[in-house]
Amino acid sequence: MRDTDSGIAAEFDPHEYPRWIVLGNKKQHPDSKEGIFSRPTLDNSGGVHEDTPMKRIREHLSRLFRRLPEPKAAAPTFSDFTPVAPAILVVDYRWPTPDQDSGSVRMTGMLEALIRLGFHVTFVADDAGAPETYRQILEAKGIRTIAGRENALAHLKKNRGAYQAVIASKPHVGVRYLMAFQVFIPDVPLIYDTVDLHWMRRLRQSDAEQNPALRILAHHDFRMESLLIPHADAVLAITEDERHIILERWPGTRVHLLHNIHEINALPRPFSERDGLMFIGGFEHTPNGDAMRWFASDVLPLIAETLPDIRLTIVGSNPTPEIQALQSQQVRVAGFVPQVEPCFNDARLFIAPLRAGAGMKGKIGQAMGYGLPVVTTTIGAEGMSLEHERTALIADTPEAFAAQVVRLHADETLWSRLREKALEHIETHFSTQQAEAALAEVLEATGGKTT
Repeated sequence: MRDTDSGIAAEFDPHEYPRWIVLGNKKQHPDSKEGIFSRPTLDNSGGVHEDTPMKRIREHLSRLFRRLPEPKAAAPTFSDFTPVAPAILVVDYRWPTPDQDSGSVRMTGMLEALIRLGFHVTFVADDAGAPETYRQILEAKGIRTIAGRENALAHLKKNRGAYQAVIASKPHVGVRYLMAFQVFIPDVPLIYDTVDLHWMRRLRQSDAEQNPALRILAHHDFRMESLLIPHADAVLAITEDERHIILERWPGTRVHLLHNIHEINALPRPFSERDGLMFIGGFEHTPNGDAMRWFASDVLPLIAETLPDIRLTIVGSNPTPEIQALQSQQVRVAGFVPQVEPCFNDARLFIAPLRAGAGMKGKIGQAMGYGLPVVTTTIGAEGMSLEHERTALIADTPEAFAAQVVRLHADETLWSRLREKALEHIETHFSTQQAEAALAEVLEATGGKTT
């Protein structure tokens, strides 16, 4: 973990959410309430102010930890065990739910790659809100699991020297655990997995929806990443574009690429036996809701002028009332579907009309891995090196998007060519072997051990 002196003051209760104060360009008293959650800004040129050394904070918190009573071990999912070397700790906000969101598909692929590299993996779910069955899936793979921050802190306190590396996923999770890492395992390499740049996603969503409240949330996300990135030994970016953005804003950061991870499973149904459009995406992720509302209101009526019988199937967990209200003769809101392969096998093409978001869009990689051709936007295509007319069709206006959908739905030659190139593209760039090599590289660079 990088021993970075910074202008961070923390009112820190290790059993509660830490309230961070990130100081600006001028000296401020540590009790100042100005900071990450009250004075957000994306254009501060000086970053955090070097005033209170992290070493001093860590020593103070270490004394606090020594005086604390042992955390209650009442939570039934707390595993009291000693990790076996080589061991790696992975912290995320909940158990991965790969049948519900693409981020969980990537996390599951990461965990499996770490196992293949020879690590004994411990996974901490900061919020064990996902059903217990998902924890059991991890345990069945040989992954040890810990539910909740209190149990994680007790485990770290007992097993300070057990881990060769720690991976913290997403900014709000990293912030919650950063100080505990500094106190308990300061010499263990910290790898921060951005998943995507959350602040960039919120800024785009704010612009797409004309919602200034989202811009405030983007500032908060930016402040959290401004705290985490300088203290990480390495950062995982999901696209080359986001890697460059990180390096521009935080020069000297060790940034590695870890793309989405997809399996190849070309579904067999031919063009002539398929019909209609498909979209998949969890609706806890707000860009998905914006995409479907925009498509239904601005694009679908244009398509229906040429294809009056066209039908869209929307698959995804937690559809909001607004999404459920799209149900009509032309739109089927299927909600969560445990086995999605039949949906991909029935549809003639996949749409991803995204106007917001960041990073890499797992839904597009999933569709391409099933051999289903894609029509998407520039934002949807970013980070995947997609080429218009070669690996996908790309359009941004309602008129252009509708025209590409109508064209692909009718042209079997184009459909077959895009299908073949999509499968080839996923196998070349986003396979499990690529992920394993990327993780081995970052762990080698930071001092983590692989077998």
